[in-house]
Amino acid sequence: HMIQLRNSRQSEELASLTHESEGASTDFLTQLVTLCQANLKSMQVKSQGDSETEDILACVLRNSGCFAHLSSLSLVGFNGRQVMDLLLDHVRSGDCQIETLDLGGLGTNVGLLMPMLRSFHGLRELSVRWTDLEVFVPSIADSLKNRRTSLTRLSLSSTGLTDNSLSDIASILDSQRDLE
Repeated sequence: HMIQLRNSRQSEELASLTHESEGASTDFLTQLVTLCQANLKSMQVKSQGDSETEDILACVLRNSGCFAHLSSLSLVGFNGRQVMDLLLDHVRSGDCQIETLDLGGLGTNVGLLMPMLRSFHGLRELSVRWTDLEVFVPSIADSLKNRRTSLTRLSLSSTGLTDNSLSDIASILDSQRDLE
């Protein structure tokens, strides 16, 4: 498991925790909770698709208030729903301060992207990669059409989108920007 955490007042890395043995050690969990309660601005979490990393992170996010101060979040390789459901709940709470979101390898969680797009009003930068989005273009378009967007950067790489789909999404974003 690799988790990088950044300090709330500076952009330098506060800690990089790596836990490689099977089973979550008490020291690792204690360090993670302590760091999450330190008013973090940025968190980057990479999973190899294993449920243990997701279980650890979900437990910490649920119990530490870690989402409260985040302005930047990167979740890569989460195929289970726990962490994504917690993120969606946080977005819907109205207390979400996340402006930059990087989602890689959503797998079966790709369906959660549309409710997030509808609810994520302060999101300025969104990166989605290594996720097949082509069949979801109509839903993505509807999610973007039905709200004013504050997105200034949308990065879609390795998503299987055709040129026509990308053009449709860009057109919607341009029309939303014209409304501001």
